[in-house]
Amino acid sequence: MEFFGLLVQDDANVLRALNSFPIMDKIFVHFYRSLLILSSITDSLTSYIETNRLLEFLKNSFEVDIEVYDRCIKYVETDIFVYE
Repeated sequence: MEFFGLLVQDDANVLRALNSFPIMDKIFVHFYRSLLILSSITDSLTSYIETNRLLEFLKNSFEVDIEVYDRCIKYVETDIFVYE
């Protein structure tokens, strides 16, 4: 509960919370990987997942609005982007 306690603080910072509890990073990865296995997108926790298939899963399952520009992925409703 301490991890989620950090997230609800007024100065909440997800990165700070993950750095304070690095096991949560692994838990989130296993959680999402498990969802991908249940959705028949992959068959194991360690197999390679094509970027386009993963992004389609995120868009459809979590209603995430994503724009892809070559190797740059922008999450439209935020100021977050990822350069691959």
